[in-house]
Amino acid sequence: MTVVYIISFLLIAFGIVRILGLTPESIGADVSAILDRKKSLRDNAMRARGKKRTNKLVLWLDKIRRALSDTGKEKSFGVACAVALLLMILGCVGAIVIGNPFLAPVLAIALAMIPFLYLLRSGMFATTISAMI
Repeated sequence: MTVVYIISFLLIAFGIVRILGLTPESIGADVSAILDRKKSLRDNAMRARGKKRTNKLVLWLDKIRRALSDTGKEKSFGVACAVALLLMILGCVGAIVIGNPFLAPVLAIALAMIPFLYLLRSGMFATTISAMI
């Protein structure tokens, strides 16, 4: 029965990706649009006064994107988003396989962070090396 659940879950996930026409470039463009949102004058004033802080996740993703653009690998951000989505699905499938549905969100989030942690480490390393040269 578990195999039927896994196959149906994968077919539904594949169907959603096909119906929405998701590609690594479109995913990267959507995430970039969220990060590059126009900030109002009120937001800028509150941030300058120290009353509004930006979200840590947004800062983290912006740091990764900036490091990739500095090294000329800006296209790999969209690929990382697509791989993170795939790893999230694999984390859910893995939790179902071992029979622990409470582990699904934990595995999904942990596995989705892997590409971004890799990019953060490699991007910052390349930026540090280029700054030293």
